[in-house]
This record gives sequence, C-alpha cells and structure tokens, in this order.
Amino acid sequence: MAELTFNLSLLPNLIVGGVLTLTFLYVWRSSGERYLLVWSVASILLIARYAWGIVAPALVVEQPFWLIPALGLARGTFFVWGAALMIDRSVPTAWWVAAGAALIWLFATPGSVHPAWAVAPSFVCFSGALVWAAVTIGGNPQFPVLERHFAAWPMAIYGLIAVAFPWSTTALATLSPAFYLISAVCQVAFLLGILLLYFRSADDQLGARHRRLSEALQRALSGYMEICPQCQSVLEPTGEWRPLEAHVSSRSGARFSHGICPRCLERHYDTLMV
Repeated sequence: MAELTFNLSLLPNLIVGGVLTLTFLYVWRSSGERYLLVWSVASILLIARYAWGIVAPALVVEQPFWLIPALGLARGTFFVWGAALMIDRSVPTAWWVAAGAALIWLFATPGSVHPAWAVAPSFVCFSGALVWAAVTIGGNPQFPVLERHFAAWPMAIYGLIAVAFPWSTTALATLSPAFYLISAVCQVAFLLGILLLYFRSADDQLGARHRRLSEALQRALSGYMEICPQCQSVLEPTGEWRPLEAHVSSRSGARFSHGICPRCLERHYDTLMV
C-alpha cells in the first residue's frame, strides 16, 4: 500500500485561516458589524484553499487546475465586499467585470497555454482586490490614522505577493516557502490591525455618544426649574406641569425606568416583606 503524502508545510497557513475565521465570527456576534461576517467567509475559503493544498498530494485523482484560482476569485470578492461595507459603499462594478473576465479566461484558455498563464489573471484579480481593500481602508480619513495603516499595509503586501503565486511552483519554486510564510504573517498582522481599528473606532463612537448625552443633559438641567415638592412635576415655560422624567426626556433623549430602593421598600412595603 502506497504511503500517503501530505503537504504539511501549509499547516501554519491553515491554522491562521482558522484563527481569522473564529476571531471575525466572535467579534461579529458581539458587534453586529457585517464586514466582519463577510471577512469570516473569506477566511473559510482560505481554510478550504490550504486544506486542499495539504491533502492534494495524497489524492490519486487528477487535481483540477481551476480550483485554487476560483477560490482566490471568491476570496477576493468577499475582501472587496467587506471593505466596501466598512465605508458604506457597494462593490465596484469594475471588480465584477474583472473577476468575470478572469473566470472566463480560466476555463476558456486553450490547453497549449502554460498553466501559469492560464491562472495568472485570477491571481492578478485577487491581488487587485486586496490592494483595493487596503487603499480603501488606509485612505479613509474617518478611521484613526495609526490603526487604519496597521490594517492596510499587511493586506497590500499580501496582495502583491499573490501575483507571483502562479510561478511559485516553477520559475520561483525556491521562493515558494517564503511566499507562504510571508502571507501567513501578513494575514496575522491584518487581523491585529482590523481588531485595533474596530476597537479604537468603537471607543471613539462611545466617547462621542457620551459627550453628546452630557451636553444634552447640561442643556436640559441648566438654570432653575420650578418643581412641585409633592409630586415632583416641573413647570414648563408654557405653564404646563409635567413629570420630572418627561421634562428631562424631552430635552435630552434620556429614558427612565422605575424601581424601589431598599429604604423605601422597607418604609412603605414592610408588610409585604417576608
């Protein structure tokens, strides 16, 4: 019985794909940010790509040349989609045109063409998708400067490396391990950058919301209020008496709920206490 041979050199990349998927899904569940869900799908496709690369040498069936390029086009689509969601835009029409052309070229290329040239347009599209996403994130002034560049540069480097992949098994075979290592490092750095960007943006939004609420409360509670000592109603400028909660809510957007403090519970409802 022939010994099964697996390409275990791709195992670190497979593990990175799993870390990306789990992290994106976890943060998406707590935040609801759709771009994280979209990028988790891209990470699942990354797992499929490297899982196939690991088990393919052990398979006795002929390996379809189009599988990895097609996975790359699919991943590129989700990368572009996620970056577009971050800035509230739709996927550019140019991407659909380029990806469609690369897909047609992939399956319509004559058999006499070198395999590297048959799959090259697909990897060029994938590279372009990553670079476009990097420029979209890194060039957006709405995001914090340090965090957006931390997320964008690894993505751009990973995209540029992807262009050379079709030749990594032929003319650049000696550099193939280095390509895989750099791509894994870039993806980890990209994940860290996206997490920093997300948490910094969330913190800035929370701070801005707190400032707006504080300013609204200051406006609502500034000056003197004429308040009834019995029912705690407030005299409005219109001459109408309104409950204190309604007065504050109408000026600040704050909402109230009611409970009973322990002292009042003991004072007024002591007969109901066991």
